[in-house]
Amino acid sequence: MINLPFSQVTPGKTVALWCDGGGPESTRFVNGITGNATLDLQESMDPSGTHWRVDDGRHGSILLYCLGGGPEPHRYMNGITGTASVSLVDNTGFSGAYWQITDAGGGAVHLKCLGTGPEATRWLNGLTGSATLDLQAANNLSGAFWRVLPL
Repeated sequence: MINLPFSQVTPGKTVALWCDGGGPESTRFVNGITGNATLDLQESMDPSGTHWRVDDGRHGSILLYCLGGGPEPHRYMNGITGTASVSLVDNTGFSGAYWQITDAGGGAVHLKCLGTGPEATRWLNGLTGSATLDLQAANNLSGAFWRVLPL
């Protein structure tokens, strides 16, 4: 698997996000389900919702825009710090739609939600056993390490 170096995850790139979490499960690709504005982890990049465009956020942040099929407007990955959850929203007016990408070493990255809530749950975390995503207060969990794959 060839992933983009941290410095090359820039606006305009089309990517897939692969969870580097521990465990034998194969559900690792972040998938946006635009019909109900949710996300899950999938085994392959076949669902169109596993394709993401990196958009320019504000002050060095990024936005992650789901390229999944369907007419639904819910496209931007949004962290909800109050419930430690992740959803898709239809515009960039949500503070949780902005993400900071940081180098996690070894070719992996961390994705930190920049939502304005006071909660400490900010780090995108993949739970490969349940094929779900959440936000965690620490980035040292295996599910908080991500590979960004070019498409």
